Amino acid sequence: MVTALMVQPERNPCITQLCCDGLYLNYAVSKDCDTLCCASMFALEKDIAVVYAADGIFYNMKPNRRVGKQIVCGTFYIVKVKNKTLCSLTDKEIVKYSLQFREREWWTDSQAIDAVFDELENA
Repeated sequence: MVTALMVQPERNPCITQLCCDGLYLNYAVSKDCDTLCCASMFALEKDIAVVYAADGIFYNMKPNRRVGKQIVCGTFYIVKVKNKTLCSLTDKEIVKYSLQFREREWWTDSQAIDAVFDELENA
């Protein structure tokens, strides 16, 4: 188990314990829909990753927050990564990302889909 920051749609971020098992991560990112989604990760910055359901928009998950150029749909988690292993965030990192994602954002499904296609076109 690692200490992570959970960011849910229309809620403030909160600290949670996240199991690093692949199947558990799939369940964790699927909590906003009736289908089991595949957990994916991308780098937020050096040694920090976002764990999320990359296909969340296609399973009617609510658009959550803009992270970089994309709008992440559904619940996502902020974790530390060292040597290709998920690790707990430090207290300082928890404060930093809690502040970064504290502002709730309201996006429409069409805006989230447009962000996906914009990212594909600019890749």
